[in-house]
Amino acid sequence: MPEDKSSNETRIGALGGWIGVAGSAITIALTVWNVHTKDLIDATEVRLKARETELHERAEDLQESKAQIERYTWVRSLFPALKARDQQDRTLTLALIRLALKPDEAKALFGGLAQSSDQSLQEAGQKGLANLESEASNNLIFRINGDQAADRIAALTKLTQEYKGSPETISATLRLFEDDRFAELSSPGVINALYYLANTDSTVWNSEQVSAARKAIQKIQNRHPRGQTLAKVSALENFLDQVKPAF
Repeated sequence: MPEDKSSNETRIGALGGWIGVAGSAITIALTVWNVHTKDLIDATEVRLKARETELHERAEDLQESKAQIERYTWVRSLFPALKARDQQDRTLTLALIRLALKPDEAKALFGGLAQSSDQSLQEAGQKGLANLESEASNNLIFRINGDQAADRIAALTKLTQEYKGSPETISATLRLFEDDRFAELSSPGVINALYYLANTDSTVWNSEQVSAARKAIQKIQNRHPRGQTLAKVSALENFLDQVKPAF
């Protein structure tokens, strides 16, 4: 007996519903799989990039190590010149060594040479260490006349704390008031230089430095200073009155 039309339609409708459900399930499964696959791909890319970065950093480290060895070998080849009798040659050799080395490397080398049993190398090491100290203090002296107030203050603080007993730094600061450099000194630079000089160790000053300081004061007074500058001039004058030059 043939099935009626409504029964066939019902069956077709049910089948279509199951196909729709199956299609939705497949779509969801594919979406989940795609997301999972993308996560795996992304994770793999991250690992590959990290590995690439690591290899690049290792290559750079290796390159730097090679360059370091080459620098050390070249510096070592200059040691005989440090024992030369000509003072100019020795000074030039020290300068070349300093240019080839980083500050911490140069400090370690010169410190080691200063402990050498060889008199010439010992003197070279001591000179090298003195040059490094001057290099650091000269940078601070330059900065106390800088454009940024915060940096000027930071430099002045370090200069006063670490170099108050350094005759070389006192002389270098006084040179700021020489004719060819005085015009470059800003008002803050003048104030900072005066402050440093007035807060140094009076026992390390010599008569030449005292004379240079009084000449600097005269130059400043010719500018007709006022306020803070005038106060710092007075402070330095009082300091100089108490100085008893070491020589």
